[in-house]
Amino acid sequence: MKLVTPEAIKDEATKSYLLRLVKQLSGAFDSRPAQNTGTGELLLVSPNGSVYSVKVDDAGVLQTTLKYNAS
Repeated sequence: MKLVTPEAIKDEATKSYLLRLVKQLSGAFDSRPAQNTGTGELLLVSPNGSVYSVKVDDAGVLQTTLKYNAS
């Protein structure tokens, strides 16, 4: 798929928005951990939309913490 370059967009408000969006998305992708890199905490979403934090201790025991209750 070929995308138009920002210079081809004539509307200044649209161009400004798209440039800010690309900058934010690039920053988000740059700050994510590399593939196969461990992290200290994982967030999971349950079927009802609640969010849980999952951590593991040195004995391999999983600990879950409710971060957001959707019900």
